[in-house]
Amino acid sequence: MFYRIEKQPNGLWQAMIGDPVTARFHICGYGPDESSAKADAIAKHRKAVPSVTHQHIARAVQRLNQRRGLTSQDAGYLMYADIRGDGTYRPSFYARMSGDGGGVVNVASLYRGANMRETLANVERSN
Repeated sequence: MFYRIEKQPNGLWQAMIGDPVTARFHICGYGPDESSAKADAIAKHRKAVPSVTHQHIARAVQRLNQRRGLTSQDAGYLMYADIRGDGTYRPSFYARMSGDGGGVVNVASLYRGANMRETLANVERSN
């Protein structure tokens, strides 16, 4: 995300939020000064972009397994689960090591992003 802030002829400041991939500005905020215009643009962006939850990631993992044609007992089957069970819900990525439904290996480094939105994007980009 990047910003462009400029003063309009009517005296208000306009802050625009841009997408670094497409290099297009898509959300504008207005205010009497630069900081309030930027805050307005950020607030509108948060409303426009829904938050990503663990359920979104789990569903993306299910779709990935379906695209690969894998069932829960196949080698390479990807799971997004909390297998520790210590009371804290901190799911991670695991893959089956063998086709007999045996052991699993943690493969979080292949999918984990800086935040949940990046993690979801990593899973959706996978083959």
